[in-house]
Amino acid sequence: MPKKWNTYHTRGIKKKYLYRFMDKEKLVDLLSSKSLYLTRMDRFKDNLEGIKTYDITELINHYQDYFHFPISDKNPDLTDFDFNYLKESARESLLQQREILKKVQNAHFVSCWFNSEKESHAMWSYYAGKGGFAIRFERKEFQKNIKQSLLLNAPDDEQFVIVGRIKYQDFKNVIFNEEESQVKYLAFRKDNSFEHEKEYRVVMLDTSSSEQEDHKRYQITSFNELDITIIVDPEIDDDSFVQFKTELEGLGGNISVVRSELEPFYQFKKRTERL
Repeated sequence: MPKKWNTYHTRGIKKKYLYRFMDKEKLVDLLSSKSLYLTRMDRFKDNLEGIKTYDITELINHYQDYFHFPISDKNPDLTDFDFNYLKESARESLLQQREILKKVQNAHFVSCWFNSEKESHAMWSYYAGKGGFAIRFERKEFQKNIKQSLLLNAPDDEQFVIVGRIKYQDFKNVIFNEEESQVKYLAFRKDNSFEHEKEYRVVMLDTSSSEQEDHKRYQITSFNELDITIIVDPEIDDDSFVQFKTELEGLGGNISVVRSELEPFYQFKKRTERL
């Protein structure tokens, strides 16, 4: 049987928790299905997910040459023929890179988590929104359960699961240390402009998937044994908190619903007005 599992960039992780920020619909779906929703990688906002090390500089340079190098800026010594040739070469390279990235992204399915000791205002604002929630697991316990659920979710030879932290790199400077910038798994590299996400991923690589399959489900077999903490919106009122606590804790004895540690930053003025 071929190898089905690996961890990547996990050695030395000091942050205890994994958070995922979401609206109520996604939270209830996760809790009721007892599964992770793995999104196909081409659906993410970062268009360069899965790029290969030696393609980074070429893509950035050709992108600039084609889209942001008008003929008015060309060197006077450069003939129109040479300028047009430069543009066409850049265009062909970009189209080739598009196909390479499409193939890589279509074979990767990802669940993204925030690895930290505490919540994040940015994550609440961007991913949960008003009235949203965060679900929190201990990383080591979560990772162990993902591995234990492997055979149920990746039975085919073409499927492989990796969990770990993203490696953030300065794409503009990769050219100066391309060899050191190599990553073993293409789904675990992002530009350092995304570093605030502190991302930990569950990735399924499936080379047999079709373009029609835009996500996968990863069933967690010991879900009811996980210690699950649900954190409510930092702006929530007391009555709503009690309502959600009753409703969500009723979905399983392993679920605890708690207030956000960021609540004072959002509610201090409003609450002290009533003192």
